[in-house]
Amino acid sequence: MKKVLLRAMTAVVAVGSALALAPGLATAATPPELDFAAYPAVDANRYVSYNYDNNGRAFFRAGEFYCSIGSRPGRVACKGRPATAPPGMQGVLLNNHQGPWWVTPAGLAAPTISLVPEAYFRAPVLPVKRSIHIYDVTCARPRPAVVSCMWTAGRGFVISPKWHKFYAPRDVRDANPPSHLLPPSLR
Repeated sequence: MKKVLLRAMTAVVAVGSALALAPGLATAATPPELDFAAYPAVDANRYVSYNYDNNGRAFFRAGEFYCSIGSRPGRVACKGRPATAPPGMQGVLLNNHQGPWWVTPAGLAAPTISLVPEAYFRAPVLPVKRSIHIYDVTCARPRPAVVSCMWTAGRGFVISPKWHKFYAPRDVRDANPPSHLLPPSLR
């Protein structure tokens, strides 16, 4: 009996010491909006437009947003405007080693990125709590009004009608909104 109690006390002390040495452990968790493993993937083939004018891009709708992935690795764009976006923006773009950026009607990326299909294609709705993976981009719909997309190299964005959050190395020029405007999991 003494051995059992001694082992139990040793385990409690070990766990307590580990928690004391790692105070940021609870805050280091992946936000649910970016936990793509929690969202089963859909069959991506259903979302790809094989029309020549759409150049093999995949499209999906999610709430107020209309998104496209491809035609090259690392490229994803969504049409829609969160309330925290600067005036005049029509969507967000992640282009491989650049971005995420806001897309304006006549400015950045406007001549080279189409946020909707060029030729007829009825984009399916991405179901809530599901994800889609094409090339090296994964997008998910964690909640009805939220879309999150991430390139495997650590660039991504999470958007909703009320707010946005951009993820990238230090070179991102489009700022995130103040943290009090974001949900607690993204602050």
